[in-house]
Amino acid sequence: MWKNIFPPERKAQTTLMVSHFLSAFKESIEHLDWMSPETKKEAQIKLSKIKVKVGYPNKWRDYSALAIVKDDLMGNVIRAHQLEAQMEINKLGKPVDHEEWSMTPQTVNAYYSPEMNEIVFPAARMQPPLFDVNAEDAFNYGALGISIGHQGMLSLSSQYYSSPAMRWYP
Repeated sequence: MWKNIFPPERKAQTTLMVSHFLSAFKESIEHLDWMSPETKKEAQIKLSKIKVKVGYPNKWRDYSALAIVKDDLMGNVIRAHQLEAQMEINKLGKPVDHEEWSMTPQTVNAYYSPEMNEIVFPAARMQPPLFDVNAEDAFNYGALGISIGHQGMLSLSSQYYSSPAMRWYP
């Protein structure tokens, strides 16, 4: 379904735009006179390790166990929350799933996850007027570039190493 709504061309175009912005960040870091060489090196490593996720996840959550009952709105909500809680409990003691998203494709937003060192742009964020596959590149770089730049800057937080382990000191 999502491939019809968010075709591979749009995913490729958006991924390329993000790549261009990250390359520009890396290049601009080299010319910063206020950043120490050690910090520049760490920032370059961190930027080169960012995983970019665009459109929709490659692996979907399985909601087949969720019982939806007609005329039972509150029961449906409660069962949905219980299933979500159980899914989270089931993750305990297992390796982190790097394919999982913290946001649905239909959410008009984007996020940077410092724990995963990833930038995620859901399909809904790449729709007109915020992004138009038929528009000039300049339009899309202007409209989507604000979000890409914002998420990219968040990735340079001093609270996380490039590993992305959290720094232990205050």
